[in-house]
Amino acid sequence: MNINEEYQSIIKKCKFISKPNEWFIEGTEAKCSDAGSYSEYIENDVFNIGWSLFEGYTNNGFKGYTGELPREDGETCPFDEFFIYDVFGNEISELTLEEYKKLLTK
Repeated sequence: MNINEEYQSIIKKCKFISKPNEWFIEGTEAKCSDAGSYSEYIENDVFNIGWSLFEGYTNNGFKGYTGELPREDGETCPFDEFFIYDVFGNEISELTLEEYKKLLTK
């Protein structure tokens, strides 16, 4: 397994929780596309370097929108709009893959 495949396998299992002042409602989970990150991981990148299509709840409408808010929406977003949590509950957004591996061995 190469480094990008390893990164993608971890990202696909993560939870993405929206940060303040972003498209999705702060503190809510947005579901990442099954494809994982649309960008390729390169050695020493941090986990939040990627981007993907997300689905979740937003308080934003579009011009002419007259429906209720919050509403479900899909949006392409960079990962840095979220706190990224692994399957163990570790917040890993700013970690590199190597730092993450070290964290798991503690």
